[in-house]
Amino acid sequence: PPSIKPTGNFILQIYNYQNGLKMQGSASITAQANTYNMTVAASTYLINQNAKYTIDFTSLDFLTNTSYITIGFPSALTLNVSTHCFTANFSSPANSTCSTNGTSIRIESLTTNGITANSYRMTVDSVINPNRALANLSFSANFYYINDSSYLVATGSFTGLTYLPNSLS
Repeated sequence: PPSIKPTGNFILQIYNYQNGLKMQGSASITAQANTYNMTVAASTYLINQNAKYTIDFTSLDFLTNTSYITIGFPSALTLNVSTHCFTANFSSPANSTCSTNGTSIRIESLTTNGITANSYRMTVDSVINPNRALANLSFSANFYYINDSSYLVATGSFTGLTYLPNSLS
């Protein structure tokens, strides 16, 4: 299956030589979500600064033109995203949209042609760094096959960004 959504039941029937049903069984398959390698970098690590965040990931799966991605940011960051909040090195349509619920960004209609297994880069604009020095903040991402949260394809995570105070002159 292309996601973790369970398949319908497979039915196996065994008949005897007189064409009578001898045994029957059924089962479904639930695939495991892949784990993508992911890295995150900011254009600046100074506190209280507006930054662009670059997210690199290696997809192992095909994502469709109806796939979507959620990117979880640390709660110490402020997301100030616009409707079209990202640029990418894949075919991203002008009508792709971003929405936020405070600590995560949901990117829909992210590609016109689908994404094949490959390495990709996305840049998210307008994220405000934390208001104090912090270390080892964590990011996460979920990749969905179609616009339905039960069709999870993969997850990714990254920990390690450290934010520094501004230096006084």
